[in-house]
Amino acid sequence: MVAAIAVMTTTNTTLLAMTAGSRVIYGMARAGALPRALASVHPTRGTPVRAIIVAVLIAAGFAAFGEFTVIAAITDFAVYVVFLAVNATVIILRRNHPELSRPFAVPGAIHGVPIVPILCLGSVGLMMIQLEPLAIAVGAGLCGVGLGAGWLARARR
Repeated sequence: MVAAIAVMTTTNTTLLAMTAGSRVIYGMARAGALPRALASVHPTRGTPVRAIIVAVLIAAGFAAFGEFTVIAAITDFAVYVVFLAVNATVIILRRNHPELSRPFAVPGAIHGVPIVPILCLGSVGLMMIQLEPLAIAVGAGLCGVGLGAGWLARARR
């Protein structure tokens, strides 16, 4: 029974990651950060088929390595980077553009610096240092490649 539940939850998590990954690819393509061809959607279903295919190919490439614990740790690193970026953005926007209208504002600040995102940055940092050094190195390398590609694409425009 436990094995069946584990298989179902793993399948669900994989499906969720593939869906989220394809939507991120689609959104980045719509914003111009990735090739526009990845922003196309199926004419009747409205799903980003090309982005889904790219996400599946990337996942298959990682799965080909066979070291699923390392792949999981790299995925954790990527999620942590997203959390760091979101919380840092909240802090930066609050400090640099306090006059902007927001549908939701994080409550509680000291001298214009929101407390909750600061605590989140610290907790994510603590979680990141618990990852395997290989996962941190590969994750940081992939982030560097992504940032470099983004800067090149922006320079071309």
